[in-house]
Amino acid sequence: MNTNDRIFNCNFSYKCPKLWDALEATDQPDQRFCHSCDRLVHFIRTQADLEQAYANNRCIALTTLSPKQDRVFLMGRVVRPQPSVEGE
Repeated sequence: MNTNDRIFNCNFSYKCPKLWDALEATDQPDQRFCHSCDRLVHFIRTQADLEQAYANNRCIALTTLSPKQDRVFLMGRVVRPQPSVEGE
């Protein structure tokens, strides 16, 4: 993976307990449908994908590495992190 493709500061407003494989497949390989919340879930791979998710209030799925370098799968709704205020 190119370092430009890494996802940074992914901030979840809700982490979903469901599994990607349990969601209904669609005609798009990077999208699944969740019948619990009636929303498409978008599998993201890049920071640009994350920015689109923020802009469009999307539910997402992604894989990342834990501190022990184990692959972790995360899914849920994201919200853009608020910039920190200097002096706090």
